[in-house]
Amino acid sequence: MNRLLTFCLPLALLTLTACGGGSDGSDKKSSETTPTVAPTVIPTVIPSAAPSISPTQEPDTPPALTERYLIEWQTPNSRIDGSVLLASDIASYTLRWTNSQTQATGEVSISGDQTQWQIELPKGDYQFEIASLDSNGRISQFVSAQ
Repeated sequence: MNRLLTFCLPLALLTLTACGGGSDGSDKKSSETTPTVAPTVIPTVIPSAAPSISPTQEPDTPPALTERYLIEWQTPNSRIDGSVLLASDIASYTLRWTNSQTQATGEVSISGDQTQWQIELPKGDYQFEIASLDSNGRISQFVSAQ
């Protein structure tokens, strides 16, 4: 039995030495080492100072192609012949305009209870005039805006 112990003990020690004697389960031998190489960094381009950032300008707002007009008037109180015209007798107004440059014209009918009207037209120089229409269908003379 001594002989068996003499043979097995050196064999067990030899096995532990061959495996590296470690318990991490790796197959590397303790005599192997991985060489460590320090990387050398040589910049090929030298960076400039901090980048220059300038704000971008918003494009100019394009000029408006239209203009908004507010036309106001007072309710007439007399007819062409001088007789009394009650506000309740006015059925509607007719507002018309002419572009002085292009001679383009237009008109709109407005309810008789209104005393102002807002309209958007292409840019230009306009002349406005208004007339009232009574409940009997008679229209007044057109009056130019001042």
